[in-house]
Amino acid sequence: MSWWNEQSMSAGEIAAEDGYLWLDSRTNWPVRQIAGTAATEPIELTGSSGRGPFYLLGVPVVVNGVRKLRIDDLRVGSGDPGELLFRATPLYDYANAVASYYTRDGAARFPNDPLDVPALDGAPAMSLLYAPRADGLPIELRCERGASIEQFETQLDALQRLITVAAQQPSTRNLLTVWNGAGTEIEVYRGVTVTPRPAKSVDYRDFPLRLSRANTQTIVDRWWAMMDDLRPIPQIMTALKYQPGYLDSDFFLLATVLDRLSDAWTNLPGLLSAEQYNGMKEAASRLEVPEQFNVDNRPVFHARVVAILETLSDEVWEKVRIDRDSWLASMKRHRNLVAHSSEQRLAHREFMIGPGLRALRAATDVIVTLVVAQHLGIDGDALVFAADRLNVKRIKVHDQYILTFNNNGIGRL
Repeated sequence: MSWWNEQSMSAGEIAAEDGYLWLDSRTNWPVRQIAGTAATEPIELTGSSGRGPFYLLGVPVVVNGVRKLRIDDLRVGSGDPGELLFRATPLYDYANAVASYYTRDGAARFPNDPLDVPALDGAPAMSLLYAPRADGLPIELRCERGASIEQFETQLDALQRLITVAAQQPSTRNLLTVWNGAGTEIEVYRGVTVTPRPAKSVDYRDFPLRLSRANTQTIVDRWWAMMDDLRPIPQIMTALKYQPGYLDSDFFLLATVLDRLSDAWTNLPGLLSAEQYNGMKEAASRLEVPEQFNVDNRPVFHARVVAILETLSDEVWEKVRIDRDSWLASMKRHRNLVAHSSEQRLAHREFMIGPGLRALRAATDVIVTLVVAQHLGIDGDALVFAADRLNVKRIKVHDQYILTFNNNGIGRL
């Protein structure tokens, strides 16, 4: 590619390395490395390439003593970064599989019927065409009145996270093509939610949900509502699919997710009646306590988690094979160790460094998945089957029968 630089023509090539795109050229990019000075300003370039005009936004950095331009935004096919776009076709890992149909899903939707994508975080409502296709590009997002690339990215991020929840694997975006008002095709390379990695072999029957059901529009509506009303809960769920590993933080985040979902989806009364609560607030006001003092009538954590567990049927619990009572006691106990800095005794430490915490994280993640799938509209035989498959994939590696927790780890004492 080539561009004008200070009244002379410069040229370079794009290379991918270390998860980034770089512009390789002889240009002496300005780099500030003096402590206390402002960071180096991003550099915008427009010019021509072997595939048409381009727009590039990058930041000059020094790598191993060499000045390079790290690319944060690259569009090939147009040199106008502010133009309105009308269509986008991304290529996501597992997207075709998630759009597959399985008999336990019940009635199927007509795959060529568009889905309505609600407005989200400043991005307008759009239309989504989503069906398995032989070319591996099952998704097309449209906006009749046009939208910026940032607005398309907002909607695509929500869709990518939904695919991740469905596939139970981090869905990488490998390609994004958009079209402007003139119908010009533009290849877009920008910062992505998930760094590219090899896709795993998956079986669509293992997915807790598939976007081929007759109620797929309900799934879309409710997921977009979660992305809006419950932020950052869906973001946490999908981030943990991308990078699990630190047991303590993963488990604590999953416990927080359950707590927040219970607040949103159950109608648990407070510990005190309205009359008792108002009386307590009045008594506190007469004592002239500091403004920071808070009289809270929320149900305790234990009660909130019980309420969300009870939304799952006995048939689901039978298939997932997690002992509810011991899981609940263990989850509460070890969550409090972090949340309230309780003293850690020898049994606590044995649980947290042995197989107990690893199994507790897996069980909590499975329960979160089933609760969310049910909220999105998966029910009946489909949810029961999802529980059975999650047991096979996630729970049986810890216990072949019913996963039970004790103070020291897993299994009955």
